[in-house]
Amino acid sequence: MSNTYGNLQLINASRKAPSMWQLLLQPQYEDYVLEKPRKSHSKTLVYRLMTNVCNNITGPVDITVGAQSNDNKWWQYRKILITASKIKVFKTEKTNDQIFALVQSQLWVEQNITTEAMQYGRANEDIARQKYEDFTCKKFSYEVKSSGLWVNSKYPGLGASPDGLISDPLKNTTGVLEIKCPKILEKYNPTDLHLLTPKLMCSPRDVTG
Repeated sequence: MSNTYGNLQLINASRKAPSMWQLLLQPQYEDYVLEKPRKSHSKTLVYRLMTNVCNNITGPVDITVGAQSNDNKWWQYRKILITASKIKVFKTEKTNDQIFALVQSQLWVEQNITTEAMQYGRANEDIARQKYEDFTCKKFSYEVKSSGLWVNSKYPGLGASPDGLISDPLKNTTGVLEIKCPKILEKYNPTDLHLLTPKLMCSPRDVTG
């Protein structure tokens, strides 16, 4: 029942007026005791939140040390940050109800959903990074490294997880690498990109057909 009510709250968040179910099902709250594992987990989340919003972290730092979606710590930190992939959503939500629903979803709804397309992208990300590194190192002498979740004490509520870091040792500069491996292009070669029209990119037809 609690899950159903929570889902209805999320659906109702975009409405301007209370719906019928909200008028009939008035929520009632009472104190309850958390089970030991959940209590420990909640304390961990509170600690991470407090650590993140305080000035204990100085300057930009990779708090998950290169780890991303395959690391539980990466998922937990993302729950308490507005990340680069969510910044547009947070910026466009206007009403208090919309913002409440977004925060509730961010904190309590499990985000580690995996689709076939996501599996394909993750399986090929390291290969793509290595191909990019081989090319750039040979042509420009760049260095490419894996990256985790980056935060900065100057903007404690924000975070970003680039797919890699690119450094130019000659100029002492660093850039970020974003990798996309769409499954829709699985059977295509990057050298055929100029042959692809928007229609073909959404169609299983061969590039020569």
